[in-house]
Amino acid sequence: MMLQKRSLSKSTRPGWYHISAGGHINVGETPVEAAVREVQEEMSLEIDPMKLHYVHSVRIIPRDPRDIVNVFLYRLDGDEEITYLDGEVTLTNGVHWITSKKSPKTLQVTTLFHKGSFILMR
Repeated sequence: MMLQKRSLSKSTRPGWYHISAGGHINVGETPVEAAVREVQEEMSLEIDPMKLHYVHSVRIIPRDPRDIVNVFLYRLDGDEEITYLDGEVTLTNGVHWITSKKSPKTLQVTTLFHKGSFILMR
């Protein structure tokens, strides 16, 4: 699983570890279409919507009862080049890959942001 460290210049949770890509669904767009678009916009990756695996949806009631987070997994082949938008990810130690045998606790990640959305796996 890939986690990225949010840029220190971000207004929300600067320096926190976060999911790979995320955003809002546009009017007329499905959650899958939004996932594909957000990954392309934020990471310059073209992903196959047929290989996007739905995990679950969660409603974030304290923030806004209409706010629903859809969580997906996507497995990368390993040779993809990821390019981040300026200001999204810190340039030093900005990305961490976590294997199934290595949890965030073993990485000593104490500022993990669990909002959920689109997670890439390698």
